Amino acid sequence: MNHSLTPLSVSLLAAFAATVRAQDLTIPTHAVLTDCHHSAGLPFGAPGFRTQFLVEASAIAPNIGLLDGLRFRVDRSSLVGAASIPNVTVTLSHSTQSIGGVSDVFGNNVTEAPVVVFQGTVDLPANAGGNNGAMPFDIHLPFVQPFLYVAAQGNLLIDIVGDNAAGAFPSYWLDAAEPGGSATHWGQTGDDPNSDSLYMGVASGAGNDLDPAQLVVGNSVHFIANRSFSPTPGLMAVSLAAMPSPLDLTSIGAPTNFLYIDPMAVVPLSWNQSFIGHYATVTLPTPNNLSLIGTIVYAQTAVFELTANPYGVITSGAVEVRLGDPFETMPVRQLDANDPNAVTGSLLDFSFGFGAARYGTATFRLDGTFF
Repeated sequence: MNHSLTPLSVSLLAAFAATVRAQDLTIPTHAVLTDCHHSAGLPFGAPGFRTQFLVEASAIAPNIGLLDGLRFRVDRSSLVGAASIPNVTVTLSHSTQSIGGVSDVFGNNVTEAPVVVFQGTVDLPANAGGNNGAMPFDIHLPFVQPFLYVAAQGNLLIDIVGDNAAGAFPSYWLDAAEPGGSATHWGQTGDDPNSDSLYMGVASGAGNDLDPAQLVVGNSVHFIANRSFSPTPGLMAVSLAAMPSPLDLTSIGAPTNFLYIDPMAVVPLSWNQSFIGHYATVTLPTPNNLSLIGTIVYAQTAVFELTANPYGVITSGAVEVRLGDPFETMPVRQLDANDPNAVTGSLLDFSFGFGAARYGTATFRLDGTFF
């Protein structure tokens, strides 16, 4: 069935949609809260590519969706210049292919005639590094006409092709996610005259790793300060709130240093030796309470270095941890190839071949009205 709409049907649906609250849909839903855990080089990171997103019907609408745009966002920590990707075509269709049975052959996932909803150039904004919270979905692909999605007719297949030279390595990175929680960084470390480093990290779970599936309610979050050479005395602050904008500490005698969070608890650093320097850990146990899903916790470190500046303090960048749902599953499969004419692609898998597959997706937003 062809799901392009006649001008009359568009007018009627638009009139009906005006009486219904538009619900621009973010996938995964927790991407509304903050930047997610990963980055993805496709789509748009290289000029020539093909990417499919197979989206489960239950993640879109109980009945129908009138879709009129698609949006993506840059990964917060990716420092990139503005770019444009020409010759991009986006098609939408219903698919009877299941999420669990998605094929690595692009054509096998296309089970009805696709409808072209976008053709042209995609503009990618520059990013000098965002602050806390969610980045804007400002990579916008407006549809030439709305697409009528009917949940009863299958999953949604979004097929994006950049019809340009194949084989380029990605140089632009989109925000991406997998199920569970997330940990991300922002901000900068203040200048140190001794050329030492001060870096904030996060680990999770009993294995002390950074698997998002472990950054969930009921598990412990380990905030880790790292210093390469000198275990300088210092403090780590933990909070449920970030500063509305970074507070420049130049006025108190600490240029290049910023306060990124609003401290609620402060813990002295206790350094340990490692084979690559020194580390200090502050552990935050979290209750096994599902009402805490989506809670965001922040941390930042300061060390005392009298020769660094008149104030004698160096601050780190900050980390932002979102406590995830231990039972979450990803309602999307993303299939990528760096050749627009490729027959097969690779599923986006953040296990990178180590252990069980960890399927993820570039975060995106569907503009439209959902009923």
